[in-house]
Amino acid sequence: MKTLRIFISSPSDVRSERVRAYDVVQRLQEKFQAHIRIESILWEDEPMRATASYQPQIPRPSDSDVVVCVLWARIGTRLPQEFKRADGSIPTGTEWEFEDALESYKKRGTPDLLVYRKIAQSNIMADNVETVKEWVSQKEALDAFLDKWFRDNQGAFKAAFNTFNSDVEFEKLLTTHLEKMISLRLDKPETIIWPQGSPFRGLDIFQLDHQAIFFGRDLAIAEITSRLLEQSSRGRAFLVVLGMSGCGKSSLVRAGVLAELMRPGVVENVGCWRWAIMRPSEASGTLTECLASVLYSDKNALPELSDLGYDVQQFASLLQEAPTHAIPLVEAALARAARQFAQESLRSQPPEARLILVIDQLEEMFTVERFNAPQRTAFLNAISALSRSGLAWVITTMRSDLYARCAEIDELRALKSDNGQYDLMPPSVAEIGQIIRMPAIAAGLEFESHPVTHQKLDDELQEEASRNVEALPLLEFCLDELYKLKTESHLITWEAYEKLGGLKGAIAKRAEDVFEEMSPEAQDAFPRVIASLVTMDAVVTSHPVRIKDLDHNPAIEEVIRSFTRANLFVMDKDQAGEPFVAVAHEALINSWPRVQDWVHENQDFLRLKARLAQAAHRWRESKKENDFLLPEGKPLAEAEDALRKISGRPRGYRIRPIVDQVCRSPQT
Repeated sequence: MKTLRIFISSPSDVRSERVRAYDVVQRLQEKFQAHIRIESILWEDEPMRATASYQPQIPRPSDSDVVVCVLWARIGTRLPQEFKRADGSIPTGTEWEFEDALESYKKRGTPDLLVYRKIAQSNIMADNVETVKEWVSQKEALDAFLDKWFRDNQGAFKAAFNTFNSDVEFEKLLTTHLEKMISLRLDKPETIIWPQGSPFRGLDIFQLDHQAIFFGRDLAIAEITSRLLEQSSRGRAFLVVLGMSGCGKSSLVRAGVLAELMRPGVVENVGCWRWAIMRPSEASGTLTECLASVLYSDKNALPELSDLGYDVQQFASLLQEAPTHAIPLVEAALARAARQFAQESLRSQPPEARLILVIDQLEEMFTVERFNAPQRTAFLNAISALSRSGLAWVITTMRSDLYARCAEIDELRALKSDNGQYDLMPPSVAEIGQIIRMPAIAAGLEFESHPVTHQKLDDELQEEASRNVEALPLLEFCLDELYKLKTESHLITWEAYEKLGGLKGAIAKRAEDVFEEMSPEAQDAFPRVIASLVTMDAVVTSHPVRIKDLDHNPAIEEVIRSFTRANLFVMDKDQAGEPFVAVAHEALINSWPRVQDWVHENQDFLRLKARLAQAAHRWRESKKENDFLLPEGKPLAEAEDALRKISGRPRGYRIRPIVDQVCRSPQT
């Protein structure tokens, strides 16, 4: 793997820009880690021995690949006598570094030399004449340096340099320039190796750290970012991203929009970002309690809240009862975060800090039975307070087939008004091509041509995915399975594709293979597991369930273990630390005939289960008053039948006649 060495040269008056240059190099190393090794060269990183002056102990700029020179009002300190020029003059450190790089470029064509000049007004903080004289001397020397190297005798520019006003503008400018220079130095695509295994995510969501392999959604990212900037200017930084199931909303927001918003210069004057992701179904208590827990516990969010005299429950109560009173705490926590960021990055002043809150799959606050209307209203009031505070940007995703439920909450209708929603369309044919080919290039993969038709496999995948508007999860799963079957020469073959059953058959075949490998007892228990993992509102959706709410027997455990190992189920922990299991993606429900048949045959049962769960929630909220128990007769008989269907207990088994048991709640 090639190494790109970037030398950063600057006098003392652009210390902030120097730090930002270092940050840019670090971020670019993360972004291009699969392609090239990038190193920054700064004198601060070198061991300075007392037996020599500074300059001889620093690697020469001429030995690097790129030299970044940042200037403002100073040219630096004169070097010792041994650095005397041919004409007898002695350069400053900055001049010597520039001239060393320039001379090398003239002789060898390397390093590339980038010069940046800050043009903002420089204020002199001086209380004596000598300091003013020294500043004037430095400014005159800098002007003479610029005239010598960048202007001809008539004052016209003979060489180019870049100007900027603020350190934020410099950071954005340098990032753009270095990205282009790095791209020109990349090896041929077929030699690039993605170092972290498969570049495809299967049924898993793309996260923030997968931005390097997230392709095909540039237009949507740009439009959503623009829409959020517009909303923020209106004093309401809120946006709901709507789209059908399987169109990639969650991955787009996490790996695309979140990464873009935090890129330097995208949001003016903001230099420190904190972020959190919340999914309603992972809440162990109320929605506002879940929000508070995420903000407190996630290291990327606002753990500083715990230092402000409020515990997480007290903060949750503020969000619930008086959300505007919680805003000063958020502001104080962000201020602490900014100070910590400034200290760690050696900045003289803390930058502006903001919070990005992602609420993924917002529709779950309607489809998860334990959330009632008052909870939803309180939660949206808290979200509204955050998005209107000027401190937080709120991005939510929601299935478009449940969009009508937005009308149930006044504050949600107000938040999404005036361009507060974005309708995400399925990717275009060209975008699907990028989704297939660009990660493959990053991983050094090739697609085989068919031995008879000579059609490239990536073209076949692109055509097949373009025919199905819900194909993204199927495509990612198929590509990930194909990656596992690649040849030693990193070739993805037609044989592997046909073995998987093509794009549509890959998930179904994998699930059926897992099912067939289980014991007969586990196969018999499988319908009970599915009955717990799906629910029905207007449509059938996945429904995470806590492990302790499932029957504990070897057959159930084998089902969960087998499908989790195959990445078709996922296991995680909710906000209270309780383990839960969920379907990895609803594509499993929609693409596997065995589950589709079960759902079709059990629609009445699923609707009954949803009604009973809502009744159970009302009973618990009433503090378990007998008036809310199911009456004798058909309602109770239906509940008992539903419990037997889930638990597998025989018809003669008698249960205590309360809905809470039917719904397999923690009070069972």
